[in-house]
Amino acid sequence: MERSTIKKRINKSLQVGFPLLLGAAILVWTYHGFDFAHLWSVFDQGIDYGWMGVSLLFGVLAHVLRGWRWNLALAPLGEFPRRSDSVYAVFVSYAANLVLPRVGEVSRCGILAKYDGVSFARSLGTVVTERLVDSVCILLVTLSTLLVQSSTFARFFHQTGTSFSTSSRPPISTSLFFAWRQWGSWPSGWCATSPSSAACGGCCRVSGRAVCPSAMSAVPGFTLYIL
Repeated sequence: MERSTIKKRINKSLQVGFPLLLGAAILVWTYHGFDFAHLWSVFDQGIDYGWMGVSLLFGVLAHVLRGWRWNLALAPLGEFPRRSDSVYAVFVSYAANLVLPRVGEVSRCGILAKYDGVSFARSLGTVVTERLVDSVCILLVTLSTLLVQSSTFARFFHQTGTSFSTSSRPPISTSLFFAWRQWGSWPSGWCATSPSSAACGGCCRVSGRAVCPSAMSAVPGFTLYIL
């Protein structure tokens, strides 16, 4: 009986002590050679602690919401872990990612499997689904931003002379460029000031506006035109 009790205490100590030692080792490895003197000077003079607190609040809230969302994804599969365990698993996953990128996605599934008996395969499937949904959402937000701010991007590419063409000649069949039917107008003096206007060979009319064909191929866009 005493031997069994001692064994349980040792296991419990390892379960608590090993993660703490591992976390300390990660911190030492991460901040080895870090200039803490400069850090303290920034803390003393260059930080707005009000905005720091708001940032911390939203950072923690984001992880909590991810844990709750994970529970919602597991519920249709018949898995009902404790909400607190799901949130803690998300925090652990981001800590594990400091050591090996993306290993945290696997570790949080293992945590739920250990403490709540959740099927590892099912939880891993929900993690993959989450990442796919996140990727689609980021793509939609990016495309929406490009669409709404298309005039800004077009002006930037025009001013910097950025070209996305892979050859010296214009594309044979198609060119991708911004269509300004509803969202604005071409930057003033586009054809006159374009670096390629000398070799333009004349301008065409798009929606009643004069546009150099060579300038079209230098700007990415959303509408496909057959030239």
